[in-house]
Amino acid sequence: MKADDYLEIQHRARLVRAREVQIFCNDVLERVRREFPEMYSTSAVSQFRAYSDSNIRKIKRLEEVYK
Repeated sequence: MKADDYLEIQHRARLVRAREVQIFCNDVLERVRREFPEMYSTSAVSQFRAYSDSNIRKIKRLEEVYK
């Protein structure tokens, strides 16, 4: 296996993981919004939304590397 192949596999693994994290974040935020609407505006949920937004930016960066 060439070094370039290894780097591409590693990059794709990071992208897959980031997408899995985003699916989890979306599920958690949707569940909180649906089942605990009074908590949706709390600081903890706000921080979680910020983490989710950061992860979305990470996914976009990773996707741009190997277009």
